[in-house]
Amino acid sequence: MNSIKETIKFIMEQNPQCSTEEIISELREIKALGETLTERKKDYLCQRGKDYIKARKAAGEKSSAYLSGRAVKVCKGQIKFKGKKKKSY
Repeated sequence: MNSIKETIKFIMEQNPQCSTEEIISELREIKALGETLTERKKDYLCQRGKDYIKARKAAGEKSSAYLSGRAVKVCKGQIKFKGKKKKSY
């Protein structure tokens, strides 16, 4: 349930003008992509998608179909992901 909240929060941050119906549609698409990815293994993820999953897990998010679906969207360019944040001194 927590992963769904994380995903909704992420969608709202990326698209503040989204309606409830659009958010539900995005959630369904993300879940379908995540389930497809789980069946195929992570070999089909691009490096940025793998980095996205690694960064989200480091931030405390647990592995889920929603997380995998967002990683696929990162690979497709539908979600922006800057990569590793570098420390500046």
